[in-house]
Order: sequence, then C-alpha cells, then structure tokens
Amino acid sequence: MTFIEFFDKTCVENICACLSQIPERVIFLGDKKKELESHAARYEKLFTERGQTVEFVCKSVNRNNLKSIVALLSDIVEKYSDCAFGLTGGDGLFLTAAGIVYERYKDKNIQLHRFNIHNNKIYDCDNDGNVLSVNENSNLTVRENVLIYGGDVVDGKSFDTTCESDIVDIWNICKRNVSAWNHAVNNIKKDSVICKELVKKELIFFKDGKIVYKNDMVRHCLSKAGMALEMIVFLAAKQVNDKDGNAVYNDCMNGVCIDWDGHDEKYDTKNEIDVMLMRGMMPIFISCKNGAVETEELYKLNSVAQRFGGAYSKKILFSTALSGKGEFFEYFRQRAKDMDIRLIENIQYLSYEEIKNTVKNLWIS
Repeated sequence: MTFIEFFDKTCVENICACLSQIPERVIFLGDKKKELESHAARYEKLFTERGQTVEFVCKSVNRNNLKSIVALLSDIVEKYSDCAFGLTGGDGLFLTAAGIVYERYKDKNIQLHRFNIHNNKIYDCDNDGNVLSVNENSNLTVRENVLIYGGDVVDGKSFDTTCESDIVDIWNICKRNVSAWNHAVNNIKKDSVICKELVKKELIFFKDGKIVYKNDMVRHCLSKAGMALEMIVFLAAKQVNDKDGNAVYNDCMNGVCIDWDGHDEKYDTKNEIDVMLMRGMMPIFISCKNGAVETEELYKLNSVAQRFGGAYSKKILFSTALSGKGEFFEYFRQRAKDMDIRLIENIQYLSYEEIKNTVKNLWIS
C-alpha cells in the first residue's frame, strides 16, 4: 500500500496512520525538500528500529499553487494503484487538492482517512467502510516520541514495580513532613527522626557507620530529596488500568534527559523531565516539586512539551508547596493556566489511591 502524507510540523501527524498499518511506502509531500528529507530520515529510523521497512519518498511542491499540487497527486495515483491519503496533517491547499484528485480518480479506489490522536481512533473519510485498524503498533514509547521530533533520550529509567511497597513506605514517611524530609535526605544523619523512621521500616540500616539500602529502588528513591514524589507518581502511572483492565499508559519513564537535537554533544541543549508518560501517541510531561517551586519551572516544562509533542502534549506539575495565598501564588497559578499546565497542589494530603485516580486521568485534562 502507498500512503500519501502532507507534511506537518507536528511530527506525529506525519506517521500516525503508518504506525497502525505499515505501508510499503510513504509519499511525503511538502514545500521544502530538505525539511522533508530530515523528517523522513527520523521516521525511517523509527521503523527500522522496530524491524520494519518503510520507504519514504519526498516530493516538494509549491504549497500556494493548487494546480501544481493536483498535478503531482495525479501523477502519484496514476503510478500506484493502492493509494491512501492521510488527512491528519497538512494545510488547506494540500487537503483541497486531495479532494479534487479523489473525485477525479474515483475508479482508482483511493482511500481517505484521518487519525484522531486524542482518542486513538481512525476515521474513514471516503465512507466505503474500509477503515485502518488501531492496534498496539500505533503506540509510541517515550524514546520513539522524542526521536520523531528530532531529539534523543540520553538518560532515563523505566522500573518494574516489584518494590512498590518500598516506594509507598518512603512516600508515606516523606509526606508527613516534607520540609523535614528534604533536609534529612540531603544530609542523612543516623539520629534524625526521618532516618529512624526509614530504619524502622527496614528500608535502610547502618553497618560500620555507613548506610546500607534495602535494594536499588530504595537507593534511587533516597538519591535526592524530590525523588520520593517522582517515584510515587511514576508508580501510580505504572499501576493504573482502564475499565477493561488494560494499562492506561503504554510507557512510563523517570528522570528523562532529552537532548534536543539528538547529537549528545557537550554544549547541546538538554532538559530533564521528572516523569514522562505515553498514552498511545500522546506524551504527558510531568514536573514534580517536593518543595519550593519557581516560575522558571513552568517555562521549562512548557518549552520541552511544545518541542516534543506540540498541541498533543499534556503538561502537569505536581507540588507539595503551592498551598499559600498572595501575589506570587496567584501569579504562578495564572501563568500555569496561560500555558495550559495543570497544577496538582498539595499532593502530600492525598492517599495513594487518590494519587492513582489523579494520575489515571492526566491524559484527559
């Protein structure tokens, strides 16, 4: 099958249909050849890493010349007998041209489809009842999502949940007194109240004056003060299921360090996202602040999410210290609203079940 896709800067719109039903080739149309080729190389890499071969053929045409676009599309459908037009991306004249060519070549059985990334459904736009199927191949991992936007995940962890009770125990100790927790974890002393609670829960013990951790997960949770909050959010995301018993999120990562151009050089732009989730093709970017939070955090979160998800990204900030009132807090909340960032305040007062219910619905907000 030959898919004809119209270039869109929101990268997922260029390949969403291809992920659902792997075509033999994709004819990729836009007005800038080098830009098309750069994107096509990334998409081919994704399919290659999945063990699939998809040929991307880039065709450039004047985006303001309807006659030229129609002529190019006509040449393509005359050459290939099994064409499907993807109507998810692209702008006005390309989509208009697709309609003209569809009507002109009724006998060619051209397929028209549109992918709704928000609900992971494909709509048949030619009303012939022949609809592409959405399956697990349609899902993107965190790494794949970053890849198609031109970046690379240079660090990040995706744990199993075998140590879930340890994570919950650590969070329960942390949330009772967040300020004391932050101070204690940054400077662990054997006689501190927090340390004694960790020992009582058998999460750590001391041998020859040195800390011994119960397991690597406990070590990770105690590696920095904010990790307890990050890991309870991560654990919740790993555990939540939908009404049919299926995982709500198909991929979850903690401490995701993203290199913006994928080169991983010394002076490259890099950002770390505390927790990143994937719901099908929709990325959820989460910042966790177990203490004071500056307005700069909103700008960082918004910038990364816009770069690696665009309009389809969800932006969430979990916080334990945004309960105050006053000019700063009102300004912070308004800035978050303006950036479409959802604030989850005072998470320390939620039970673990309440946290799971909140995390379960992050992709809907």
